[in-house]
Amino acid sequence: SNTIWARATLGLKGTVLASAIDTKDVAEHLVRQGKPQNISITMWAMATMGAEARNLASAVDREDVVEKLLQEGTLQAISNTIWALATLGIEARNFASAVDRKYIVQKIVQEGKPQDIANTIWAMATMGAEARNLASAVDRKDVVQKLVERGKLQDICNVLWSLATMGVEARNLASAADREDVVQKLVREGTPQVISTTIWALATMGAEVRNLASVVNRKEVVQKLVKEGKPQDISNTVWAMASMKVECPGLINGIEGEAERIMRNGDIQHISNIAYALADLGYFEKRVFDAVAGQVERVAREGNQQHLCNILWSLAVARRIKENERSVEVLWKEVNKRDVDSFVQKGLRQLKLTTLFASCEGVKLKAGEGHQQKMDETALHASADGTGEFEENIAKELVRFGFTGFRREISPFAGEEGGELLKIDMAFEKEQVALELDGPSHFLKSMEEKGDGEEPRRDGQTSAKSRLMESLGWQVFRHGYLSDRKLNKMPEEKRREFWV
Repeated sequence: SNTIWARATLGLKGTVLASAIDTKDVAEHLVRQGKPQNISITMWAMATMGAEARNLASAVDREDVVEKLLQEGTLQAISNTIWALATLGIEARNFASAVDRKYIVQKIVQEGKPQDIANTIWAMATMGAEARNLASAVDRKDVVQKLVERGKLQDICNVLWSLATMGVEARNLASAADREDVVQKLVREGTPQVISTTIWALATMGAEVRNLASVVNRKEVVQKLVKEGKPQDISNTVWAMASMKVECPGLINGIEGEAERIMRNGDIQHISNIAYALADLGYFEKRVFDAVAGQVERVAREGNQQHLCNILWSLAVARRIKENERSVEVLWKEVNKRDVDSFVQKGLRQLKLTTLFASCEGVKLKAGEGHQQKMDETALHASADGTGEFEENIAKELVRFGFTGFRREISPFAGEEGGELLKIDMAFEKEQVALELDGPSHFLKSMEEKGDGEEPRRDGQTSAKSRLMESLGWQVFRHGYLSDRKLNKMPEEKRREFWV
C-alpha cells in the first residue's frame, strides 16, 4: 500500500504494480490482512492513477470488509475509499448503503473535516446512491457553518454539485453560498470551474442567488470565465443564468467577443446549451449565432436529437434562420433522417415552433410525413402558459368598461397550423388586435434597480411570439403584471382611459 501510494503521489505510472495488486489473491490478502488505512490508500492510489481495480473494488465492497472499514477506519480512510470507488466508476452498493446509516452520517458531519464530508457526498452522488440521511445532515445549519467557514471553495462546490445532482434543494447551504462574503471569496479565489459549477448547482436546486448572479455579470468575473475558463464553464454559467431567468448583458458581451473560439473548442452539449440559453434569455447577438451555425456539420454528425432541436429552436427564436439558411438545411435534413420515435415531446414541440418562427422570415421547413404528424400532434396537446387568473381579471375589467367583441385563446393563424401553440391571450379578430398578458414567467429578473415604471426585459420566446404575430398582420399590445399592479392602484376613470 505504501509503495503504490508513493508512486501515485509522485505522479508516476505504475501499470505493472497496479495490475499485480488487482489480482484476486493480492486483493484478498490486502482486505483480510491490511488495516483500513492500507486499504484506503491503495484504493486512493489506484483511482489517482486511473488504474482498473475491479477485483480490489469488488473485495472492498464485500459486507465484511465494509464493516471493518466503518468500525476500525478513520473518517479520512472511509471518505478516501468511497471517493476512490466512485472515481473508478464502481457503484459499491454495500459501501454506499452502510455509509448512509444514521450513526455513520452523524460521525461524518460532526467529526469529519469539510474535505471528508465533501468527498463522501460527492462519491455518493457520483455513484447514484440515494443517501437521504447524509444529504439531509449536510444541509443542517451547524454543518453548513462548518463547510462555509472552514472548508475550501472546492469542498463547498463539490457538496453543492452533489446535492443538486441528487435533486436536493439544500436551502440552508444555498443561502450561505450566496452570502456576500462567500460570493466575494468565490469570484476572487475560485477557478472558472468552481465558479461555474457553484452557480450551476444553485440554479439546478432552484435557489434564488441574487449576490452571485449579480457578481457573475461583472466585467472582471466575466473576463475570468471567458478568457480562462473552458467552454463547459461558460456553458454551465450562462445555462444557470437562463435557468434563473436573470439579465446578464455583461456575460453575454463576453461570450460574444470570444464566440468563434468557444464554439470551435466546445463539445456539442456546450454549443447547444449556450445557443439555447441566449435565445431563451432574449439575447440574439448575431456573432454568437453565426458561430453556432458554423458548427452545424459537427452538430449533425455528433449531436443527439435534443442537441438538434435546441439549436434549431434557438436560431428560430433569435430570428437567425434566413441568414443561416444553409446551416439550418443541414440540421433539418439530419432531423428528418432520425427515427421520429426517438424524439421526446419537448423536442417535437421545439421543432414545430422552429417551423412557425421560420415562416416569419419567409423560410419554409418541410418535414417528412411521420415527423410532421408527430410535431402536429404535440402542438395540439400543448399546455397554456399559466396566466389564467391574470387573464380572467383583465377580461372582467374590459367587459366592465364596455369593451366587447374580443375572444380568448385564439390562434394567430388563419387555420389550425399552430395547434395550441402561440395562442393569443385576448384577440379582437375583426381589427386584428392582439392583447398579450405577460406574467412573471415572461420576464427576466434584473439585478439592478429599474427606473419608475420601467419593466424588466422580456424573454426570447415572448419577443419571438410578438414578431410572429406581427408578421401575420396582427397589431400586438403587451401588458405586464407589474404594469397591471400600478394600474390597479389608479381610480376607475384612469383605468378606463388606459384601456381606451
